Amino acid sequence: MLRYSALWASEDDAAPKVLDSKRFVSWAMTRWSKMEPLHRWLVDAVRQ
Repeated sequence: MLRYSALWASEDDAAPKVLDSKRFVSWAMTRWSKMEPLHRWLVDAVRQ
């Protein structure tokens, strides 16, 4: 990881048109939960 200055993870799916709707919370949690394994791996790597 020291070779790089950044690490990016993204989702190409378009966000709902109304970001303050209840649908946005569900939309965000669905996508962010997919990235949880990456988050867990990074946390574990930094703690070592």
